[in-house]
Amino acid sequence: MTTTTKTKPATTAGAEQLGSKLAFLTRVLKTPTIGRTWEQLADLARDQNWSHEEYLAAVLERQVAGRERGHSSEAWRLPTT
Repeated sequence: MTTTTKTKPATTAGAEQLGSKLAFLTRVLKTPTIGRTWEQLADLARDQNWSHEEYLAAVLERQVAGRERGHSSEAWRLPTT
């Protein structure tokens, strides 16, 4: 039988390093929605015992939804000359 435990980075420094790393990676990958939502979704995933795959799917769904909203708005379009 497998047991699951709720884990977070062991130290505040570890959490800060992970947060900084994810902020950097989401900027480089141009995935701002993931940058804004990963931590909230991680907490939810821990609370609800999601698998890694379920968490990843939720994160990616948020990013796709964010892009779809962004692409449909006038703010996304390039200015015309």
